[in-house]
Amino acid sequence: MSDITDAPATADATEVRAWLRECVATYVRLPAEDIDENLPLSEYGLDSVYVLSLCRVRNSKLQRCAR
Repeated sequence: MSDITDAPATADATEVRAWLRECVATYVRLPAEDIDENLPLSEYGLDSVYVLSLCRVRNSKLQRCAR
């Protein structure tokens, strides 16, 4: 199970996609491999508060890397 605070510290797109897939899977209680990265997050029932939390955590990690 992934925690949104476990965002990868690097900006590698593959790692970010895998992290996001794990977060969504945990939130909707599905296996990560069942999450289609081509579907809008709203299709999985994610609300704007959760999505903004994901953005905040990811941006925080990226800012720390840039310093």
